[in-house]
Amino acid sequence: MCIRDRVTLVPLLLIVAVSALKDLFEDLKRYKSDREENMKEVLILNKETQSFTYQNWQQLRVGDIVKIKKDEYFPADLFIIDTSEPRGTCYIETKNLDGETNLKSKSSIKEVAKHFPDEKALTTEKFLINYERPSYILYSLSLIHISEPTRLLSISYAVFCLKKK
Repeated sequence: MCIRDRVTLVPLLLIVAVSALKDLFEDLKRYKSDREENMKEVLILNKETQSFTYQNWQQLRVGDIVKIKKDEYFPADLFIIDTSEPRGTCYIETKNLDGETNLKSKSSIKEVAKHFPDEKALTTEKFLINYERPSYILYSLSLIHISEPTRLLSISYAVFCLKKK
């Protein structure tokens, strides 16, 4: 190896080492942030006790029903069944997705909400929701089918929220 090769090798190794340390530091920060987020609590419907109980976000599974209260942050994709507002609307800040800090109005689907007049109906009604695969279109979801044993309801659109990937 000649001197010229050594002269270029040292700065290259230094740059690679600094870059690797920077990536390690960022990964550790992300790990800590994810762990803190996963340990936060959310109200999840317990199907056995038929009541909402606080559990960690990391315990949330597909198909679980959660209750989000006013001004609560939620780091998950959620399908809006109903809201406390008369028109079924809620306002969501999506700054983690698109950087915008203004509130966006989202609505539940009336055809779905009417099947859940109260919280008790969440445990007695049986529904299967089929939806499209993840898409780059953040603010719409199509081809939803909500079925119960006796009928099938097709909905042309729905609103939902995406977590930042």
